[in-house]
Amino acid sequence: MPESTRDPAEQARRRARLEWLLPPLLAVVAIALQLAIDVPHHEMIVRGDDDEAAEPAEKTTTAARTPRPWRARGAAYVERLRKSWSQRPITDEPVDPRFADHHEQLLRAIVRKAEVAVMPLDEPELVLTHATCHTIRCELEFCAPPELAAGIVEHLPNFTVGGRSLWHELRELESQEPSNSKQSCHRYLIDFAVEGADPRNLRLLL
Repeated sequence: MPESTRDPAEQARRRARLEWLLPPLLAVVAIALQLAIDVPHHEMIVRGDDDEAAEPAEKTTTAARTPRPWRARGAAYVERLRKSWSQRPITDEPVDPRFADHHEQLLRAIVRKAEVAVMPLDEPELVLTHATCHTIRCELEFCAPPELAAGIVEHLPNFTVGGRSLWHELRELESQEPSNSKQSCHRYLIDFAVEGADPRNLRLLL
């Protein structure tokens, strides 16, 4: 049938349908073109949430394992600390982590050097040592066979560093561990005359 004989109403309905379908079709075409442009053609590596967090966490852990080196405190500051805490129970004394870490290791090294001075070098370590340091003072307790413990007790006051006695105070207290025929335990309250000593520089006057 010639175009001129078609029903005008039918033609209007067709145009309306085309106008309604055209926007969705254009949108589909546009999305397809965008995907063709943006999507890479090589294999993508997918990283989970755990992967993204792993690297910063490792850096934080490494930094936490690297403590700042000990720096000896000035004599005037140390004296103020003594005046603040020397007459109070050590349990009331706050903890300076850097002071505690350094001097607890130092005390363990001192006991070991005293043990070696009493027993031959090839003997196994027979001393159980516990050291707890706060801000200016420390507590040291060790247990050993009685003869060895007696030798360590005799040697402890004789440690020096740089020609000076290591101790400002070395006072024996009642041990919290029971002594018997197999072990003798000794406990001390300690204040250092020389802070931050290097264990390699310790000398024992025999």
